[in-house]
Amino acid sequence: MRGTRGMTRRKLLQVFWVVTLGLLSLEFLRRAGAFKEVVAGWIRPRLDPSSPTGALSDRNRETIVAFGEVLAVGGSLSALEKVSFIEEIDDQTRNVPGYLALYRMTANLLDRLAQTRFSALDIRDRTDLSVRHRLTSYGVSTRECVFSIQRQELAVRALAVPDLIAAYYRSAAGWAVVGYETFPGRCGSLGRYTRAES
Repeated sequence: MRGTRGMTRRKLLQVFWVVTLGLLSLEFLRRAGAFKEVVAGWIRPRLDPSSPTGALSDRNRETIVAFGEVLAVGGSLSALEKVSFIEEIDDQTRNVPGYLALYRMTANLLDRLAQTRFSALDIRDRTDLSVRHRLTSYGVSTRECVFSIQRQELAVRALAVPDLIAAYYRSAAGWAVVGYETFPGRCGSLGRYTRAES
């Protein structure tokens, strides 16, 4: 009887310690996850608001447009579409601090990865290179922010990729995709304004 009581007490203590250690481990993991989120927030790629604005060089602009073609349409833009897209890119680099540095870094990274001018590659090779280096995926996870050493690639994915897609769809070319013949805010046909819509 005494031996059975001793075994029961010992088992109860073991269960108590196992449950306690389990709860402490869960709390540690929960706090570690929260800590990881805080750290990721500190090191997540972001624009540098203190960097200067200005115009991209012609070479960098060509590279950015070539990358935008991969991201937005998966093919070449017409001359008019390129002009419209370039206007959006230039607007960002000239008016929003951080974009000039971001696009320069993006262009230099793409040229380095291509081992030549990225814009000189045909669309298939540009696409293959972009996919191989995961530059077409713009979701950046907390884990990547904390553990990745490829900081430039993360910045391109987190900042440049979504902005270039948005720039394309802000341009006249992007508006045409959704059915506008004329970019909103610009005059199309003057006759359209003098008669009722049909």
